[in-house]
Amino acid sequence: MQFKEFTDALAVGQKFLKSQPNSASPYLALGQVYLDQGEISQALVTFKTALEKAPREPNGYYYLGLAYRHQGKNQEALVAFERALSLEASFIDALTQVTTIFMANGQKDKALARTRQQIQASPNDPSLYNLLGNIALAQDKDTEAEEAFKKAIELRDDLLISYLNLGRLYAKKQSYDQAITYYESIIAAKPHIFPAYMMLGMLYSLHERYEKANEYYKKVIQLNPGYTQAINELAWNYAEHGGNLDEALSLAHRAREHAVDRTQITDTLGWIYYKKKVYAQAISLLKESAATMPNNPVARYHLGMAYYKNGNKDLARAELQQALKLESDFRGSREAREVLASLE
Repeated sequence: MQFKEFTDALAVGQKFLKSQPNSASPYLALGQVYLDQGEISQALVTFKTALEKAPREPNGYYYLGLAYRHQGKNQEALVAFERALSLEASFIDALTQVTTIFMANGQKDKALARTRQQIQASPNDPSLYNLLGNIALAQDKDTEAEEAFKKAIELRDDLLISYLNLGRLYAKKQSYDQAITYYESIIAAKPHIFPAYMMLGMLYSLHERYEKANEYYKKVIQLNPGYTQAINELAWNYAEHGGNLDEALSLAHRAREHAVDRTQITDTLGWIYYKKKVYAQAISLLKESAATMPNNPVARYHLGMAYYKNGNKDLARAELQQALKLESDFRGSREAREVLASLE
């Protein structure tokens, strides 16, 4: 947070405090401002005051725990997070902090056991099963991870993160056929569940069966017209794998217009302009995406190629060299080397 933003937020928080001096809410808001700015001691005092006003407020203990973590006081933080969980059994952020501390201390089994314990207190919360699955996955307990992710999907079948987590597990095991069978079984039972279509689209793209993948992306868009990831993936497949570039361009603009995070979509849009040989527009967009993804070799490669086609040889050389420095083998690395050789 910049200084002016901090002072403005502080002024708002203090004004709120004066209007409601006996409420915990303004103290919680003000404490978060101090926490964001790194004023940890002041944040601690403020959160403690909030808890004096509302001693059964789980958010107060959660933010108190965060402040202690910033000070490196993990034991005090654990006490605060556990207090939050005792007041709200499904407080996933507090449990995540507890398990993160255990994992950082090498207490992986303790993190797993603590999550299982919390599930007993809140057995119908899919977020708890997702956390359990992620911890189990990190310990190569693949069977327990799979069961946990599937349970999360069973409890809430429209939660995309559960499908993505399960997809990570199948990717780790390279069990792609098993994944396809599972997601198709979900669609057969519940044809309105768009995350399953999304995962199938991604799996078929991975298998380079792009027409099949596009069928699923289109179904996602039909079920959820504002889902920008599916729109972007469809635009990319059209641009890279023999589709209509004008349709790809329209889709990418649509995705970018509605996206909260435009980073990947800006790269897609810039690359489509590159494919259409509108290099000045491509460079403008690809510079933006490369600036937000400076360590992404494909983003740097895309920008380098746009510079090259536009005749900016020195800029092209710098971007392509940086792409290969970041990673020697990526989609487009061969072309990057060929262009660099021609620039020598």
